[in-house]
Formats: sequence, structure tokens, C-alpha cells
Amino acid sequence: MFQIAARRAGTAGALVLLLGSTVFLAFGGGTARAQEQAPNIKAIVALAPEEKTDSTLQLYFKVSVVDATTGQLRPERYEVYVTPQDEKGLQQEIFTMLPRDATYHDEPAGVYGGLVYFAHGGHWKVNATVNKYISALDKIQDKKLRTAPPVTYTRSTLEIDVVGNALASVGREAFFGKDPRSRPAWSAIPIGMLWIHSLSASAWGAIVAIFMLLAIPFGRGLLSDRGCNFFDQRLGLLMRSYWWITALVVGTGVYNLFKNVVYRTPFTPDKASQIFRLPYGKPYFLALFVKLVMYALMIGMVFPVVREVKRRADLMGGAQPEPAVAAAAVAAGSRSNGGDDHDPWVSRPAASLATAMATEEGAGALATMAPVDSAPRSAEGRSDGEADRRFVGEEKAGLTMKAALAVLLVGVPVLFLCVTILKDLHNLAETIRYWTYWTSGS
Repeated sequence: MFQIAARRAGTAGALVLLLGSTVFLAFGGGTARAQEQAPNIKAIVALAPEEKTDSTLQLYFKVSVVDATTGQLRPERYEVYVTPQDEKGLQQEIFTMLPRDATYHDEPAGVYGGLVYFAHGGHWKVNATVNKYISALDKIQDKKLRTAPPVTYTRSTLEIDVVGNALASVGREAFFGKDPRSRPAWSAIPIGMLWIHSLSASAWGAIVAIFMLLAIPFGRGLLSDRGCNFFDQRLGLLMRSYWWITALVVGTGVYNLFKNVVYRTPFTPDKASQIFRLPYGKPYFLALFVKLVMYALMIGMVFPVVREVKRRADLMGGAQPEPAVAAAAVAAGSRSNGGDDHDPWVSRPAASLATAMATEEGAGALATMAPVDSAPRSAEGRSDGEADRRFVGEEKAGLTMKAALAVLLVGVPVLFLCVTILKDLHNLAETIRYWTYWTSGS
């Protein structure tokens, strides 16, 4: 009996020891690991008098998160809050400080800013708190993160004297709960640039569509002879308009690339890796990259189209051909004239014109316009060679035109898709930004 009791006591002791070790590792070890991972940072609170406000009871503050050892700004993202405290020790509500580099492109990463409202004048303490950053997406997906206590890294205090009477509406109510600098700044210039960019892009697409119709025989048939003559006579104006509109699209696009994006446009791999960690940052800039690449490719495909338009305009607008040229046109056109089954990439009007000139009426009419030269055979040889070169060049241009047409037709829906994705992701990112502001400070 004594041995059995001793054995049971030893087993119970081992279980107690095991349970104690588990609890220590779960709580004590976890705390030690958390302390090891805490960054060595400090916060510097400063008043920003250069930021103009509507009242002396509304002051703009900047909080710089720096390395405690080197004093350099820490580019990592943190949650930064400011709480004003009056002389009696009463604290007002919490104000969220937002990263200034997300709104002001010339600001370095690690500086946070925002408006703070004071209830009355007097001596105040501005208490800044720097917490671990948890993204809005993580808070949405995990309910525990929304209710979990914050992980505070450092605190800082600034004492100031505020001049003014009592403020009737304090905190969020003064601006419907939103810091004006947390919202995208409303300005007529960015809106006007977006409007000009959209209009110029539509005009660019219309001119390219006209070029495509003028470059292929099937398109010229859709425009009719009168329409083709109208655009052929104004080809120089079309070309100048195209290049000016292209410059306008590119210029406004460069402006929007810096001023009308949800986050600062990254131009280095390090910046891109930081931006991709923000809500919807990666798909947003991937769609923007695809859009830019596709538009550049479409601009390159316009060159062969314009070259073919000029060639056909010169061909259709030249002098009346001699009978020898007409005979060569009949000989070359008869090889592709196989009835109703015509290749849309081969010029049917040229073949029909050559056939008409081969008839007695066409030959008679042509003879009245230009007398037949009973000249030497060498002149006729040069005319035959010129006609052959025209038709051979037309056949070679067919493959290039098919490739350009394919790229342009595919590029149009791709551009529309990218623009739609960019608009939707921009709205979603701004919505998450506001949602984070509302929930983090409540």
C-alpha cells in the first residue's frame, strides 16, 4: 500500500511540474519573446505652426517615430495616437495621427500628423502613443484583433499653452469625425487633369479607329468613297491632331501618376515592397503597370498603321494611269478575282478599277483623258514594274496590318478593364482608410 501511494504521489508531482512548465512557456516565454521583438524606438511630438487652421483651439501636430539609438526616422508603419490632457488631468478623446507620406509626397516615411481639438484655452499636455500596426484587412478578417488590447511600443508628452475660449463642439463632431488632412484633398486641378486625360484618351481612340479603317480595304469600304476622300485630303491634319493628343494623354498621365493615385507610386523594389503591404496596394499598381505597358505597345502599333494609310492615300490620290498600267493592273487583279470570295486585305476597288479600264468603254474614256503614247517599250516596262511593285507591297503589308489590328483590338478592352480595376481599388482603399480612422480612435 505504501509503495502504491508513493507511486501515485510521484505521478501527481510530475503532472503538476509539467503543467507549471506549460503555463510558464505560454505566458512568461511569450512575454519574453514579445519584449525581444519590440523595436527600440521613441516618439517626438512637435507642433506644426506652418499648417494653418480655422481656430486657435485647432492645432496641427506632427509625431516623428525615430530610432532610439541613431535618431533616424523609422519607415515601418505604426499606429500613432494623440490625447490632449488639461490642467485638471482630464483627458479628451483620442486623435489618430496618419502617415504624412501617404498624402504629402515630399514627406519622409516615419512622420505622422493630424489635427487636435482643445476644449478651452490653458496649459495642456499632448500625450502621444505609438502602438503596433495591425492592418485593416486583418481586423476585418479576425474579430479578435478588433477587441484585443493594443501593443504599445513607446509614449511621449509635449506641454503647450493654448489660447482661446471654450469650444462648442470638440473632437470628431467638429468635422463630422474626420480629420480634413486624412481625406483626399479636394482641388480643381487634379479633377481637371483627370477630365482632360479622359477626353484626350477618347479622342486618341477615335483617331486610331479612323486610321485603322483607312489602312485596310474592308474599312475603306465601310467609309465609302466619299468618306475615304474626305479623310485622305485631310490626312496631314489627322496626323498632327494624333501626335498632339498623344502628347496630351502622356502628359496628363504623368501628372496623374504622381498626384492622382491612392498611394505614392513606387519606382524602386524597396518602395514597391512597402506599398504592396498596404490595403489593395499590390493589385492597384499591377493594374496600373499593365495599363501603361499596353498603352505604350498600342502607340508602337500605330506606326505601321499610319505608314499603310499614307501608302494607300498616295495610291488612291495619284495621277491617272496609262493604258499600259491599266493592262498590268488587269493582269495582277485577275489572279485574286475569283468571284464573290474576296480577301478583305486585298484592295478590291483597285482590281475593279483595272477591270473597268480593260473594257472598251473604260479604254475609250481613258484614251480621251490621256493620249496613248506609242513610245518605246522601256517606258511601258517601267510602268509595268511600278504597278507590280504596288501590288506586291500591298500583299506584304497585309501581315503587318493584321498584327497591328490584333494588338489594337485586344488593347482596348484591356485598357478598359485596368481603368475599372484602378477606380474600384482606389475606392476600396479609401474606404478602409476611413474605416480604420473611425474604429481606431473610438
